[in-house]
Amino acid sequence: MNDIINIVLLHFMAFVCAMIGFVYSDVLTEPNMVFHSLYKFLERKIGNYKFLFHPVIHCFRCVSGQLAFWTFFVLNFYADILHFDSIANGVFLSVKALFIHAYYICLTIYISWLLSKKYRN
Repeated sequence: MNDIINIVLLHFMAFVCAMIGFVYSDVLTEPNMVFHSLYKFLERKIGNYKFLFHPVIHCFRCVSGQLAFWTFFVLNFYADILHFDSIANGVFLSVKALFIHAYYICLTIYISWLLSKKYRN
């Protein structure tokens, strides 16, 4: 039962991260919106450094992926998604953790892409 709750939680949080990333970096940075001036400021200051500018505000997929990357650690700490119960299965769980972490990030980016398609149509 606990595994089912963790799977639902992981998918729900992927949707939340995708929604926040898309709204923050795509919707709220349009002209006359809340973060448009922040976007323009960051574009002037770090616009030439794409590796910084994209994941901070420019690319909704990058922002969503960053949110997913960092929230996974919080989710695992509080919800114990990976069940680190002993050191003996630590190697197996670290491989499992990498796959679950990658899946969570990819799912979040995919959901943000779907949101952008729905928003723009």
